[in-house]
Amino acid sequence: MRPLQQRSSPPASSPPTLHPKHLLQGYNNGLEAASSDADEDAPALTPEAAARVQFRPSETAELSKGNFEAEIGVPGAALLAASLRDAVDSTERVAKYVDGYAVAQL
Repeated sequence: MRPLQQRSSPPASSPPTLHPKHLLQGYNNGLEAASSDADEDAPALTPEAAARVQFRPSETAELSKGNFEAEIGVPGAALLAASLRDAVDSTERVAKYVDGYAVAQL
């Protein structure tokens, strides 16, 4: 059996010095939620941009119940039915608590 060799320790160095400002900002140093660039304020969706879009014929085809069901398939239809059933059940459970309240229509 060989004797265990001791690993040499890394050279001692002082930890990096952080400016107090960086400690307060944390990991988001330099990130901003808003920018002052004028280009970023321009709307991304405009009538002009919409006019330049060209759709494939399959994207503008007439949609029927048969086409829809063929596209989503059996698993999609089952998932959609379950989701709608859950939404109806949730609405019915909540309805008893809000029944009788007047709701303003916009």
